[in-house]
Amino acid sequence: MNNPRIKVFDSLRVLAILMVFMHHFYSSSNYPELGHLTYFGYLGVPLFFMISGFVINLTLERTDNFKTYLKNRFIRLSPAMIICSTLTFVFFAFFYTGEGYEHSKNIWNYLIANTFIDPHVFDLYSGEIKYYYLDNAYWSLWVEVCFYVIIGALYFMNKRKYLLYFIIICIIMMPLQMIFYSHSARSFLLNYFSESQLDYYRLIARCLALFSECIWFIIGMFLLRLYQTRNKKFLYIIIFSLGLCVLKERSVEVLSFVFILLLFIIIFVYKPEKLKFLEQPFLLKIGAASYCMYLIHYHLGVVLVKYLNENFKLGYFSPVIVIIFVIVFGLVCYEFFERKLIKLYKRILK
Repeated sequence: MNNPRIKVFDSLRVLAILMVFMHHFYSSSNYPELGHLTYFGYLGVPLFFMISGFVINLTLERTDNFKTYLKNRFIRLSPAMIICSTLTFVFFAFFYTGEGYEHSKNIWNYLIANTFIDPHVFDLYSGEIKYYYLDNAYWSLWVEVCFYVIIGALYFMNKRKYLLYFIIICIIMMPLQMIFYSHSARSFLLNYFSESQLDYYRLIARCLALFSECIWFIIGMFLLRLYQTRNKKFLYIIIFSLGLCVLKERSVEVLSFVFILLLFIIIFVYKPEKLKFLEQPFLLKIGAASYCMYLIHYHLGVVLVKYLNENFKLGYFSPVIVIIFVIVFGLVCYEFFERKLIKLYKRILK
């Protein structure tokens, strides 16, 4: 298929990345009076997952085989990771003199980050936690990669039933992941497993983080079907899935977020002309570069917020300055470095 790019999703990425920025930069540790308000900016990450479910499903329909699909995913992910993880590692290993961030100085964590594999997968061999994320924001990349591989394999095995198979896998794995990762279930499980066994199973459950977030990907995939067919049964499935997300989190903020998201979905599918105002060139550029911004923003950004607060007493304006800086960095990085590196990857791998 040769469908045109759906521009509104680039603008939706802008909203998602701004939510994540607010969550991390106005955290309760820096701004206790605002932390409870900005905490739910973490929902920007599930929003990214929903977008991935939609876009990756569309990508699969345009791809001839599994090998090409995986190659294209690697070409899309790796260049920005090399750039941003290298900057993060070099800054903390050679320039940062403050407290903390020891994991960002570790060469092994840097190398693992560029595999996109959760560091805890490597911990499974020793049974204890030895490796960590170079930047804690990287946890979502492992979730994304697991989704890419599983849904891609299922699609090229059976293009008609792959989504059903994915849902069945999620129905089986989601409760297992939740039970073994949950502290509240530990006392019950101790009747059947030893402490050391539960520690190990919990480590495995950490590596299966996809299944704690899989509903968002499913929503994105059904959104594509709704968009393509306008069949209301897909809308009902989306509403049911969003309801499960509310039941899982059980908070007013999540309920509000889900309501707004559902409103967006209805307008996007049935009244898309109402969203044309989101297709501003500048927003589209930020959305296209949001991946690079996400990779660089967290540890470096939080350090910069703290530096501005301690040395210039900028208060609430410190995160605003850092957000602007990260956006400018992302735009420059994407335009002059990431895109050129992507072209190099294509020449080498294709």
